[in-house]
Amino acid sequence: MKKGLFALAGLFLLLSCNDDEGKQGDDADHTFMTAAKNNIAHNSEVYRAIESGDVSKLDSFMAKDIVDHEGNMGKDIVGLDSIKSYLGSIHKYFDGLKIESISEGTSLDGQYHFALVRMTGKTKANPWGMPVGMDMDDMSVDVVKIKDDKATDHWSFTSMKDMMEMMEGMKMGNGPAAKKDSIR
Repeated sequence: MKKGLFALAGLFLLLSCNDDEGKQGDDADHTFMTAAKNNIAHNSEVYRAIESGDVSKLDSFMAKDIVDHEGNMGKDIVGLDSIKSYLGSIHKYFDGLKIESISEGTSLDGQYHFALVRMTGKTKANPWGMPVGMDMDDMSVDVVKIKDDKATDHWSFTSMKDMMEMMEGMKMGNGPAAKKDSIR
């Protein structure tokens, strides 16, 4: 009986010293954290590209067959070149365009990245029917699907309140004044 307990204790000690499972967990945590940091950096690069019109760096983290499901008034924009052309033109339609990520996160499986985003600026002549000189202050949530470290799909969800204010501003020929003291 003592030999059995001694053998069992020895086996337990041997297994407890073998930390392969902990190491695998650490490796998975490291992989996730690296992916999450890359996603945040890539998202930031997309926002800077929209602000500046310089889309030259987007090839490195967007799939060639990427689809922007909300890019052009609800119509899908398909393909890297088409998306780069669209994103590269947005800055032309706003003075003082700023895109600020309020909060970001990556799903645990690493397949989706989420960002709460505030976009501000003053409209210039644009294809969306927004009156020139309208203050824009828009909150939205961006969702990006990722496969093999490349963005494959993008969706953007705008609050109904912001959308209604924008539409009212378009009807009246002016827009909602940007709120300087609070974020909606």
